[in-house]
Amino acid sequence: MLPLRHRIPAGGLAAVLLSFALAAQPAWAETGADATLPALEQARTESYARVAPAVAAVACLAGERNTRFYGSGVCISADGLILTSSSVVPDGARELRVRFAGEQAVTAKVVARADEAEAVLLLLDPAPPVPRRFLAARDGEPAVGERVYTAGNPHHTLSRDGAVYFSAGTLSGRYTARSEDPRSRYRGPVLETDAAVNPGCDGGPLVDARGRLLGLVSLCYGRARRLGTAVPLARVLSALPQAREALKAKGEDAHAPALLPDDGTIGTALREASAAVRTAVVRIYFNAADERQTSSDRGARRPSFVDGRRSKPGETARAAEPAPGCVTGVLVDARGWVLTSALLVPANEKRATVALADGRRLRCRVRGRDLSLDVALLEIEDRPARLPAAALSSESVPPAGSFVCVLGAPQDGDRAEATFTAGIVSAADRMDGHAVQIDARVNAGSAGGAVVGLDGRLLGIVSHESAHQPWGRNTGVGFFAPGARILERLARLQDGEVIRPQPQPFLGVRPVIGLPSDVGLVLAEVVENAPAWKAGLRAGDVVLRLGGQGIASWPELVAELKKHRPGDALEVRYRRGAESDEAETKVKLEERP
Repeated sequence: MLPLRHRIPAGGLAAVLLSFALAAQPAWAETGADATLPALEQARTESYARVAPAVAAVACLAGERNTRFYGSGVCISADGLILTSSSVVPDGARELRVRFAGEQAVTAKVVARADEAEAVLLLLDPAPPVPRRFLAARDGEPAVGERVYTAGNPHHTLSRDGAVYFSAGTLSGRYTARSEDPRSRYRGPVLETDAAVNPGCDGGPLVDARGRLLGLVSLCYGRARRLGTAVPLARVLSALPQAREALKAKGEDAHAPALLPDDGTIGTALREASAAVRTAVVRIYFNAADERQTSSDRGARRPSFVDGRRSKPGETARAAEPAPGCVTGVLVDARGWVLTSALLVPANEKRATVALADGRRLRCRVRGRDLSLDVALLEIEDRPARLPAAALSSESVPPAGSFVCVLGAPQDGDRAEATFTAGIVSAADRMDGHAVQIDARVNAGSAGGAVVGLDGRLLGIVSHESAHQPWGRNTGVGFFAPGARILERLARLQDGEVIRPQPQPFLGVRPVIGLPSDVGLVLAEVVENAPAWKAGLRAGDVVLRLGGQGIASWPELVAELKKHRPGDALEVRYRRGAESDEAETKVKLEERP
């Protein structure tokens, strides 16, 4: 079924960042010094070629209104046994159809279902005329930080284009979750991954670097983490004996994927480099009620945004930031100073409790906040003699393409292992130097967490993670406040100062992207009652000059606005319609909301 999460628009910013990430990674970073980028690319291509034939698009009708459900499935035997999710094939499903890449859709029937494991076992009916390619099970538990892949049928791509979706990532966490998605009732152990998961991937496989099945991709996600998850294969097989017997009997025969090279070296290196920082990652509770409750038994707080856009009346909203209480922080000084994201600190909160990685709980108080960097400083009171702190790096941010990882504190369990996601620096100077952009997956659960480089330095604190960002969530667009900038203001934060950003000018327009620069800047939207609207500008108008400066692109308009302050009045020359004459109006800038 279509989940409302992990939406990565085709051709959008996330796709650009992903392309950049693949191009920027040196080959040695994942496969050893003697490897080359073509060799790494070939390994991933071979992995796809071996896994894809076992992945299917699954569709059916269900309910009194014949609602159409769709998603993914994975073949686990040569005679056509297929595992999928109960979110794809609900109880009472009809007209069940399965389609493998490059083939016609065929019928299937339900053999067994186990809603407690969110799993359904299908059988092709009639049986396939030739043995099908299938995936073998992996023995043993995967390790956090290990290379994994997701595959499936997002947005009907397999059905429409005949190609299986494939994404590489790491196993970023193992914990117990209770789904926040209304279409998933799963509650139990999950495998979390930062490999991209899109609508329609549910029911598809999560596999290791050797193509062995680890679990089934699920709609389940935790309230704070919000990354992709899979129901572990052991959980599925314990609930579906028929599937367990099929995998046990078949083993790794000729149709199972051959061993693939383990390209998880970079994840292993980052985990080793971040080991010292991991002990400094803490959990912060902001009131006694949250201190006694876990995220799994508190009610979710719903925002007014869905998929990065404002929700409509009656539309199901996704969970946003965790309720005030348990958030991630980092001990950056053995004298008891803790940094976290200012966005997650309740406005009037003065006291909190810090839970260390070893389970100890210590009282603290909120000191200063920097709203430009999005960091808040807390001070532990009556601190013990030994605290596991990690010092912020005062050195410059590594250049774009450098490898980084993000460490966060899971919501449940005092001694739970810190979560881990990996990626690269995408841009070293964002938000006027207040943020560094990364493509490692971040979310409300890791906001305030640690960003660590391959050399083990604590580069900064995850920041600017909010449900109100226009790119949505988990699209490979994340930010952190750089350590050097934080250190410049640390004394002011220790003194309890609230550092506020300079007021930014607001015009209230959105451009049409992709037009040639010789036509001026075409407005796709003018916000009602914004300064541009009050000045008479409307969608479709072409801005030619602003404040005497010629405007041919969105960056030029933004650069010109940055020269001014709220309250400034600027002349705007524009044209309305292809044949109209140029006109002028005056706009009075306001403060950005």
